[in-house]
Amino acid sequence: MNKYFERDMLYGYPSNEQISRIYPEFSSMTLLTRQIRYYLFKYFYTDVDLVNAHLTILLDFAMYNNIDCPSLFLLVNNRNDIFNTIIE
Repeated sequence: MNKYFERDMLYGYPSNEQISRIYPEFSSMTLLTRQIRYYLFKYFYTDVDLVNAHLTILLDFAMYNNIDCPSLFLLVNNRNDIFNTIIE
């Protein structure tokens, strides 16, 4: 631990299966609810929620590499309309 209270974190899978989300192997702030994290760390921490993150990152990668993906572009930019159409 250093003067800024940083520490190395060890991560692992919650079970023997290695196809799932990884978690810290000992207590960390990620195990707290969002409301408690906000109250305790509101001056030191920014909680960012991303909507459609994977597809947006994929589209950015494709555009950067000049890969034409019109369907992906349509989905990223009209996600709610497309999902609502599917639901109806």
